[in-house]
Formats: sequence, structure tokens, C-alpha cells
Amino acid sequence: MHSSSPWYFILCLLIAACKDERTIDAEFLRGKWVVYEAYRNEKKTNTLEGAYFFFEGQIMSSNFLGQDQQAEFKLVKNKLHLVKGLKLDLDLKKTGPASMEMKVEIQNTPFAFYVKRE
Repeated sequence: MHSSSPWYFILCLLIAACKDERTIDAEFLRGKWVVYEAYRNEKKTNTLEGAYFFFEGQIMSSNFLGQDQQAEFKLVKNKLHLVKGLKLDLDLKKTGPASMEMKVEIQNTPFAFYVKRE
């Protein structure tokens, strides 16, 4: 009975050390992201290519609505809640080590941005 306790301890350490690679945290989000592909109503649009998102601390700066704007945000389980400035919720999904998908609905219109770290 005592011989299994070291294995149990090692198993607990391994589980604690493993983190979900799909989880987006503040460290992953930090920095400048540039839109390389965008969709409006599930149709590709070129008007948003080159738009950017910049994350530092709890502030997001972006020009995806046409002009430079800032908003305070909270990041909870791959959902970005813009709480001061803009009032939007964006769903985030990692698509690679330096790329992600961002989805948001604005005035009943769905948008999807594919961004890469600059």
C-alpha cells in the first residue's frame, strides 16, 4: 500500500504541470497582432486585412472598427470581455504558436479575424 503513494504523487505532479495548449492566457495575448484574413457574415472581406490588436496589461488597442481605440479587457476561458471603452465579447482560439482566431458579433453581424503575432 505504501509503494503506490510515490506514484500517486508523481501522477499528481504531472497533471498539475500539464496545461491545456489551447488555453489563451495573458502571456500568449501580450503584444501586437495583425489581421491577415477576415470574414464578415462568413464571407471573406479584404477591408479588415492589416487591422491590428495590441494587448498590454489589461488594455487592448485596436483599429478594427476603423479608427484607433482603446478598451480595458478581462480574459476568462478564451473569451475576451471588453469592459471599458468598447463593450464587446470576443471568442479566441489558438490556431498556432503565434496565431489565433478571434470571433465577435457587432450589430448582429458575425466577424472572424485570423491574426498573427507581429
